[in-house]
Amino acid sequence: MLITEAEPGAARQAALDRWLQTFSPQETQSWHVPADFDEGGSWAGLQDLLSSLLPQLRSTAPGLMRKHAYELCNVLPSLRRELDVQSFALTDNAMGEEKVRHYAPDRAFRIVHGLIDLLAAWHPHAPASRWVLALDGFDRASNIVRYFAQQLVRRRGAALHLTLVLSVSPGRGEEAAAQFQPLGVSLSRVRLELPPGTGATLSAGEAAQRAEEIEQRTGLSVSELEPHLPSLVSLWRKAGREDKLARARAWAMSLAIHRGLYDDAMRHGAALADKLELLRQQSHKLYWGTVFNLIYGHMAQREPEQALALALKVEPLVDLPEMRIRLFYNLAMLHARFLPRSDLAKAEEYLDAAVKELDQADLPEDQKHFVYVFNRNGLALVRLKQGRLQDAISLCQLGFKRLTEELAADRHKLHRSVLLYNIAQVYSGLGEHEAALSHYTAAIQLDPNYSEYYNERGAILMKQGQFDAAVKDLQKALQLSPPYPEVRINLGQCYRLEGKLAEAVEEYTCALDLDPNNAAALRGRGGAYDDLGQAGPAMADYNLALKLDPAQPIVLASRAILHYSAGKLHESLEDLDLAVSLAPKMPDLYRNRAVALFELGRPQEAVRDLQLYLQCEPQAEDRPEIEARIRAAQAAPRA
Repeated sequence: MLITEAEPGAARQAALDRWLQTFSPQETQSWHVPADFDEGGSWAGLQDLLSSLLPQLRSTAPGLMRKHAYELCNVLPSLRRELDVQSFALTDNAMGEEKVRHYAPDRAFRIVHGLIDLLAAWHPHAPASRWVLALDGFDRASNIVRYFAQQLVRRRGAALHLTLVLSVSPGRGEEAAAQFQPLGVSLSRVRLELPPGTGATLSAGEAAQRAEEIEQRTGLSVSELEPHLPSLVSLWRKAGREDKLARARAWAMSLAIHRGLYDDAMRHGAALADKLELLRQQSHKLYWGTVFNLIYGHMAQREPEQALALALKVEPLVDLPEMRIRLFYNLAMLHARFLPRSDLAKAEEYLDAAVKELDQADLPEDQKHFVYVFNRNGLALVRLKQGRLQDAISLCQLGFKRLTEELAADRHKLHRSVLLYNIAQVYSGLGEHEAALSHYTAAIQLDPNYSEYYNERGAILMKQGQFDAAVKDLQKALQLSPPYPEVRINLGQCYRLEGKLAEAVEEYTCALDLDPNNAAALRGRGGAYDDLGQAGPAMADYNLALKLDPAQPIVLASRAILHYSAGKLHESLEDLDLAVSLAPKMPDLYRNRAVALFELGRPQEAVRDLQLYLQCEPQAEDRPEIEARIRAAQAAPRA
């Protein structure tokens, strides 16, 4: 890695270009792309990199383009005309009032990992095996592009023979370096004394003219406008038109939230916080849409206090019942889900107040049905948190029935699937697996491309011992989404239960490639290595898992057995002592600790542990053997 500190502008860009030209094109493929969020939006840098690769991908690896169509079309929306994305789910496609679920922030991170897999798979087809990627203005890059750079270096930097070059403003080198130092890369830094300046700049009039052309050409259609929004924001900023800039930022923020890019959405949100009045003057719909996007963005960013403050600030300004309904629902969710101290009674009050507003609202009947069911789904969450599980299930069932009976089959399919999914989750928590499976299946029928449904149904099938069906569901989950560790972990667990230990290790390793600090994957792989008799790798994984989370009694017990087998009796006892303190009702811990205590010449303590084992496990199959051991120890003369 090379971090270059220099004033931004044409001189810095020229210096980077000259340096890149020193590499032989036969041996090195290089890219120099601008990564400034304010100029290129959320995917600035990565967008240009992928665009430059498209001709080569089309000619040498069209299959890879099809395989990674989901990721490519998220970063390069114009590709949707070329690539048929089979895995878009209802959450991707729903807009307006149909959009009742946003993706969790990790979905955008999955896209990054899918693109890294794409680059690694294409590397053997590349004109040169050594790669140099220069990201200009990395200190101004989006959160998602910074994440891409880090994960590319960590996961495939060595395999791609990659040199990553980051140019930043003077004084920002240390901050950039800190993001990569934990990865153990070879990192150099250089400071260039260059004149500042951006080269040719647009006049305000030219910028305004270009922005107007974009708006006219796209007709302000969301799908047509999306690829041009970063340019539109930049142009209106250069034109000095605060009203037009606020409107473009509001559109950009809405799309970023729709795509699950919450950090970047709130960069627009921060700029809009004191521009809301400008939006109100332009459009009542745009103003309230931005207010609710800000509230949701704060919630997604785990800033519930800021969301609450904004909601309470605008509450006196609400002049339409439908807006009060929506605001009250958000206030209810803040008190039920997001604030540090939940207040379920207040959440229910807000939900009931919204229902009263609904009675007064001048809305079409079909919309009233939807809003009522959506509200009662919120009440189902409150009931769930109150421990009233059957009430929560009933509310979801009644909601699904009402939508099915009152609305056309193509209306609010996403929300219907969410209701079924919520019911499935509650049944799963109750251990009623057959009921959970039937509701997961019904949700899949409505939204057959939602990866998470298959992952969770697969986990239930695995618990029931239906391993072939579970593996089929989990592999389907992998096909429908860029990679994420939860599916790999479930596959690893499934293979381990089947006794397919090598396959289990491979799946856990894939999960750790995506997230090296995933304690569940480390636990699982350590157990699989242990089952294979590979004590060294098992111990290494157990150690890492316990470093991440020391309070894991099963992992401590497993490590204790390895210590015992290696003759490290004191280390074994230390692990078992801690495990017992964490899980005093786990019988096997006492039996195992008794074995170590006998070996250490502490029979009285060992007998106590065997007695505790029998108390915890009165029907233990080895009870006669344990009782005999107790009698023998008690009869033996004391040393």
